[in-house]
Amino acid sequence: MQTIIEIPEVVPSLLELDQARQTLYLNTVGEYSHITSQPWSSININQSVTVYINNISAGTAPPVLSADGTEVVPPRFAVETHKYFQAGTNAAVYLAVTQPDGSPNPNSKNTKTLTFPVVADSLSDELKIDITEGAAGYSDQRPSLLPANVAVIRGPANMELEALSGGAVRFQDVGGAESCIFSFDENGRCPLVLIRIDSLRASGVLAAVPDSISLVRRGETDVLIKKPVVFGDYIPATGDAALAFNSVSCNTIGIADGQTICIVSIVMKNPALNDKLYIKLDAGLKLADRTFSNRQDADTDLNLPSTMIVNGMAEFGVTADSPGTYSVGAFPQSQTAAYLTNSIEFRSLSGGALS
Repeated sequence: MQTIIEIPEVVPSLLELDQARQTLYLNTVGEYSHITSQPWSSININQSVTVYINNISAGTAPPVLSADGTEVVPPRFAVETHKYFQAGTNAAVYLAVTQPDGSPNPNSKNTKTLTFPVVADSLSDELKIDITEGAAGYSDQRPSLLPANVAVIRGPANMELEALSGGAVRFQDVGGAESCIFSFDENGRCPLVLIRIDSLRASGVLAAVPDSISLVRRGETDVLIKKPVVFGDYIPATGDAALAFNSVSCNTIGIADGQTICIVSIVMKNPALNDKLYIKLDAGLKLADRTFSNRQDADTDLNLPSTMIVNGMAEFGVTADSPGTYSVGAFPQSQTAAYLTNSIEFRSLSGGALS
């Protein structure tokens, strides 16, 4: 009976493996993938070699003579790519050598195993998504307010991709649709405004589906990258703020790039109130010149910026250049003792700039 001898010098290699990232990208591989190794010290043509992929035998063959007949070289296995490698898994490849006479190898130890992740598309490693957090959902009861999270997506300059929503997430840039075709600018950047439709949650239609955003190549279904989207709710005002304010939605996590807006959406206690809302910002914060629902109405009274309260509602946006936790305050002109304050933690973009 033949004995499988595991020889330590047998180190498998996958020719299609991306050596820089030690990853197999299925979109760069043909119908077959090729596995071989460097010669081991005791190699001879009377041995046989079996390749195992995730502990499943994928073929057996003997070592062969080189083309010039001067040396014995390991066999080269062609295995069906999509039979043995599935995206989103890790693969383990090893080679076992069988000696015809069953004699043990004096250097016998565990053979080397090549392990690597299998990914559907090489583009995945070039994409990054950072998303602000904490915005409440959109409701027909507050039609003039549009709390939102913003996804800052980075990838290859000028490339066009498609974004898909999960759960109650919708893309404000395309009128609240479930998908959005977008292009990166010349710097490899594209912001997308994400809103949550509360009526979808309340109806139970999507209550159990996690909120998320996924990217795919246009017209395809293989997900390149997927990220959760973290929304919040309107928070009731407390203390002195409750004298004039009913509730507020405010992003809790922002992106410190000087461009990405965090939205503060305010519901006043008096639903018929038309007044001026003064805004007080920590040093390092800037008032955005717009929100996603309307334009800012900037004013310099009291050396503070302001916006208008219309029908008991107000909204403004802020940005920050540097990471840190900042305070955002507001009070109505007619009731200065009612002071509302919220904190936003601004974070740097993940992984820095893309190369």
